[in-house]
Amino acid sequence: MERGSKKDFLKKDCGIILMETVIWLPIGPWKVRGTTPVGVRVRKAIQYSDRMEDNIAYFGSWDGNVYAVDTSNGNVKWIFETGWGIDTTPAVSDDIVFVGSMDNNFYAIDKENGDLKWFFTCLAGIHSLPVLYGEFVFFGSDDGRLYALNKETGDLE
Repeated sequence: MERGSKKDFLKKDCGIILMETVIWLPIGPWKVRGTTPVGVRVRKAIQYSDRMEDNIAYFGSWDGNVYAVDTSNGNVKWIFETGWGIDTTPAVSDDIVFVGSMDNNFYAIDKENGDLKWFFTCLAGIHSLPVLYGEFVFFGSDDGRLYALNKETGDLE
């Protein structure tokens, strides 16, 4: 396989780890079948673990991107670019992936195609994990506030 392609392979049996510039995803069916896990090339570190939903791993990186990777074949489903690094694990609800970024924005991303649904701007970067409850998504920001947003619209509640 060509270096720098969308998937590379390595034999490991652990969680997501950073090896040079390749993130290895030994999750999903590989643990059951004992076959080789996939690797996804990113430019900078992953700070937190992935979020799995329907055999898709969602994770952010300090390269400013949110990745959706199909764990059944290792293909990158989509990449969503933010304005700065991601320092948190995304949350997934229904058809939306939620993630905060150090660019002061909290994003709602379409789970199927990676398109932006809405975003909310804070006064500082976002390090906290999003928490989903009912029709709300909660998160904290370095501006000292705890936010409660409507999951569908992004309106401040």
